[in-house]
Amino acid sequence: MAILYGISDSLLFLGKFLESGCQIVQYRPLSWALDDRSTPDFSFDRVLINDSLSFATQVGARGVHLGQQDLDRYNKDELVAYSGMLGISTHSPQEIERAMQYKPDYIAFGPIFNTNTKKVPFEPQGVSCLEKVVRSVGVPVVAIGGITRANSLSVAETGVAAIASIGEIQRLSSEEILSWTNELANYKSHLDLL
Repeated sequence: MAILYGISDSLLFLGKFLESGCQIVQYRPLSWALDDRSTPDFSFDRVLINDSLSFATQVGARGVHLGQQDLDRYNKDELVAYSGMLGISTHSPQEIERAMQYKPDYIAFGPIFNTNTKKVPFEPQGVSCLEKVVRSVGVPVVAIGGITRANSLSVAETGVAAIASIGEIQRLSSEEILSWTNELANYKSHLDLL
């Protein structure tokens, strides 16, 4: 089944996403230090940490998500041997090929649509390209980039494992997030993320 994958730099938003039905979320912190004021009241067992393997290990996160540029900071054998969930961002066939050398548990692919959240030097891939990736890579695919609740069902029809949301999910109420997760659950994934 397709799941909703919320992304934020705010622990408060991540808590809201988890309470509202997200089965997995990604934390993109502005700082890598947790203190008593920022310690969340939720477990990190459903949280992926963006860009920092050491922080993911420190907080007991479910895993780590790395961009293409982050791969250069790590020893390939270290990432292949990592026991947590490993996700890698991809935007092209060449990046997919590179990512697969690290034996990821999933890849993120996008942008699917135009996005204002993050500047990327890649054109929108569209749902037909996404569907080809979903059917060919052999690991679960998380779709990302410009996905809204309104266009997410066409994305879910491709068989993606998850739909990542940054801007849209932060604008929604808890009830709307829960409704969105329930809508996505009606779509079968080619390969499940969890």
